[in-house]
Amino acid sequence: RKTAMDIVSVSIYVVRVPLVKPYKVSFGVATHGENVVIAVKTSSGVVGYGEADPLPPFTSETVQSTVHVLRGLFAPALIGRCVLDRNAIMTMLDKSAAGNAMAKGAIDIALWDALGKHLGAPIHQLLGGAVRSSIPLLWPLPSQSPEEDVEEIRKKMGEGYRTFMLKMGVERDMSREVARVRAANQFYGESRDFHLCVDPNQGWGVIECKDFLRLLSRTECRLDFIEQPLPRSTSASTFAAMHAQTLYPISLDESIMTAEDCRDALAAGIPDIVALKVSKNGGITPSQKIATLCEVNNVRILCNSMLEFGITQAATLNIALTLPHLVDCGHCFMSTLRFQDDITNFSSLISDQKEVSVPRGPGLGIEVDEEKLARLSSDSWLVS
Repeated sequence: RKTAMDIVSVSIYVVRVPLVKPYKVSFGVATHGENVVIAVKTSSGVVGYGEADPLPPFTSETVQSTVHVLRGLFAPALIGRCVLDRNAIMTMLDKSAAGNAMAKGAIDIALWDALGKHLGAPIHQLLGGAVRSSIPLLWPLPSQSPEEDVEEIRKKMGEGYRTFMLKMGVERDMSREVARVRAANQFYGESRDFHLCVDPNQGWGVIECKDFLRLLSRTECRLDFIEQPLPRSTSASTFAAMHAQTLYPISLDESIMTAEDCRDALAAGIPDIVALKVSKNGGITPSQKIATLCEVNNVRILCNSMLEFGITQAATLNIALTLPHLVDCGHCFMSTLRFQDDITNFSSLISDQKEVSVPRGPGLGIEVDEEKLARLSSDSWLVS
């Protein structure tokens, strides 16, 4: 039986937007974001938007592989299906192709957005309702010198930021990396609402990690947590042994791709914090499962980001607003501010105090600028 929520077409776009400033991390220097955006249209004319944010080598998926599986397999399978049947649709996609979490995640987000628009309700209400009215932002700093860190933190604190993430993993001399932590603490550590964390992005081996922890232990630096110091391929026993050597909380990011990854890491007693990334984790539904596993195990959530446009940022925000166990610091809802432009109005939710507020509109609660979407797309396809 046909309904107003039946899917009649899926549009696929490759969107490329330059960053305001090049960003140096463990894998190289990022100069732009290139993501895949989908628009799922229903028979009533409602459009649900989704986004996939592949970023090799952090992800096994690429823009090309994401487009290939969406065009050739997933999008055709959506035609005629009802957005109410999200679980059945995602199960069908899992059976048709293993992996491809980001492509599936874009569809999952689009189905939630379309459902919310049909019902006239924001996704955070469909998930049970917001438990907070706003969330502070985090500002990430690229791999650079202590002097550059201090100057950038000074500037960003003037703009309202209070949480900073030092990207590491490029420098092999751990004394220089610890010097960055010390410099930030020396200048800003006295501030009660100042938060600092470090993220090597899998860039260290066991030796570098041990050296960093050993040198850091000789200081009295404040550090909220250390994120993903070792590669995803590191054994649970090695990660657990490293965790036992420090009193600083450990956050896992790339190690947690699926709910099964999260369950195994929790069983090994590794993370104090799990970094949630909706695109990496396969959409809103799988991200919810990860968040629930963390809550029942007293592990907190950091809402992290890839190089994301406003669609993924809004999807993450709708989940984050419903979670009581977020880390007590800023979260990564600054992604659209790092680009020279965006296809959405997500940035309008960010206050001058660098807090992101509750979206009030239906679905994702944001607007997609169709003119910008067309202009910033390097390629597009329609499946109907």
